[in-house]
Amino acid sequence: MPRELWREAVFFAVGRLRDTLEVDWPAGSFIVSTHDYDVSRRTFVSGPYGLERLLRVGDHVDLRGREVLEVGANIGTTTVPLVTLLGAAHVHACEPIPRNLTLLERNVSRNGLAARVTIHRAAVSARAGTLTLSLPDRFWGSSRVAAQGYCASATTIDALLAGGTIDAERLALVWIDVEGHEAAVLAGGRSLPAVAIVLEHDPAQQPDLSALHAEIARRASRLIDLASGEEVALAGLGTTDLLILP
Repeated sequence: MPRELWREAVFFAVGRLRDTLEVDWPAGSFIVSTHDYDVSRRTFVSGPYGLERLLRVGDHVDLRGREVLEVGANIGTTTVPLVTLLGAAHVHACEPIPRNLTLLERNVSRNGLAARVTIHRAAVSARAGTLTLSLPDRFWGSSRVAAQGYCASATTIDALLAGGTIDAERLALVWIDVEGHEAAVLAGGRSLPAVAIVLEHDPAQQPDLSALHAEIARRASRLIDLASGEEVALAGLGTTDLLILP
């Protein structure tokens, strides 16, 4: 049996008996939930979710000695390798959902990164206040803004910068994973300096694709498709992870 199929079988079998599993990879050590068939399952089976795209970001952005703002940190599978592999001096990880936060905190601690990661228990949007988020039973990485669900505290990039929480002069990257809420996150960051930004470009998820494209266009000199590593244009772009370079 191929290694990944074997690990997936273990994930589902052990999931009948335990709520969490532990897994060690070169990029870090993680506690994952057996109830989450998305980020946790993929991390247990094949390594930190989205690691290949993260390494491609490292080809374009030098994070050594710099800070990162991560919006939608989930359980920390990007947070940890931003430090362990790309050398970020500090990551500000924003995550609003309690079940994700529990594992995010444990994974930061497990990797000895408490001094290099600040966890913000909040969503990020265009305005501070509250945000209602869906809570899918089995796909924890698919939470999104919804009419009903969990009522989360929300802040803005501008508020984080104005409060001195983030050192704007050391900030090198904003990593956004928010399932269709990208334009609102960027709209709340008018004071954001010229830094690299990673986000998912998925036209089907966008309530207003033109608003997202306007936010990207005002910040970008180059766009890199993180799936292919190639430079791309916004016109006609489909679903992919995008690196926006200032």
